[in-house]
Amino acid sequence: MSPAVSRVNTSPSLASSDLTVPSALPPSPPLSPKPTSSRAVLRAQHHLRQLERGVIDRRDCTFYLSQQEFADLERRIEAVPRLQQYWTHKLRYDYDAGVLTLRMPDAIHEVFIKRVEAALQASLIATAERLEASDTNESATAAAAELRRVFLSGNTTLNLEGVESSSQDSDSTPAIIRRSPDASFCHPSSGTNAPPLVVEVSYSQQKKALGYMADSYIVDSRHAIRCVLGFDLGYGKKIGEQREASVSVWRAGVDGEGVGICRAVVEGELFREHGESVDGMLELTVADFLPPAVAAELSESALKEPITIGFADLAVFLTEAETTKAVPPAPVPSAGSTRFRKRKRTPSEELSDTREESFTRAEDDALAMRQKEDPEWVERDCGLQRKVSKRRARRKMDSNEDPAVAVAGAEVAISRR
Repeated sequence: MSPAVSRVNTSPSLASSDLTVPSALPPSPPLSPKPTSSRAVLRAQHHLRQLERGVIDRRDCTFYLSQQEFADLERRIEAVPRLQQYWTHKLRYDYDAGVLTLRMPDAIHEVFIKRVEAALQASLIATAERLEASDTNESATAAAAELRRVFLSGNTTLNLEGVESSSQDSDSTPAIIRRSPDASFCHPSSGTNAPPLVVEVSYSQQKKALGYMADSYIVDSRHAIRCVLGFDLGYGKKIGEQREASVSVWRAGVDGEGVGICRAVVEGELFREHGESVDGMLELTVADFLPPAVAAELSESALKEPITIGFADLAVFLTEAETTKAVPPAPVPSAGSTRFRKRKRTPSEELSDTREESFTRAEDDALAMRQKEDPEWVERDCGLQRKVSKRRARRKMDSNEDPAVAVAGAEVAISRR
């Protein structure tokens, strides 16, 4: 009988323990639902995909995104490898003060900047050779050696940390700033994110923004960027009329209170007027192309050595760029084939960016609807990702599936959690 008695006495003891444990701990609150992207983010992402696919005109476009929305957009871009490649290596954009500007330069812009790059590189080499030939002191030879180390970085996107507004100083909380200059000249000691000199080309409707961008480059880089060279290619009033064009130069400076500022050295000086070149010379210096730490080791005379491009040359560059766009080459038919056919896209390619966006939006909408119906419902990220991956794999196998079915599939995959 003792075993039976033992079992009777043990059971209430375990039940009592089980009842007291839950009352000692409060219930855990449900996890927050996965945040959905704002409409502004989705619109920007859709526009980027259309640009990458080449289905819309390449023109400047502006989106108003908070820093959180901009970070969300970048996460969404990183999730699509092809779009990330376009965003990182091909697109030019600026993000500052909650404004994302996609910059789409035309053929005139591109041809002109390439000619300016080549002219500046040639002038750098000529100046280095002149310093070496002078052989006046060791500083001149050292300056020539440093000039030969300067390299062209193109339109690499720069990551800067600025302040929220012009009324705040550099001690304020830094804001996210991204800029894609048309060209940048770098030195190995400072890397590609802090080029001593950047080049920007704008048109008449962007002329006011050019000075603001120069100020941002120089001040937001804390004077790591020493010089900004800006060209304004203004449009003529009539179709076919040649443009007036001007050049501006901004340099890092210090005001009377010892605060670092951006100082305009040359502002809006015409190098072409009424279709004709203007007498003059664009004159930069050795100091404009070297980082502050390198320049500090050189003599004042070597740093002031001029690096020049004639206004006549700049006018020729612009005229040639305009001519290149005005007369597009006619397509030359192949001598062999008279009919042409593109290759058939693979199933993975058929999952186009537009369909991918519809899937993402369907997931967000279904998630929001499920949370609205049941506030205590908790999404489990890992399980959701596995089901979404399986669903997308099925879509790749059937590229002709109705988009309405895709939306329904996304909703079912989520509601089954």
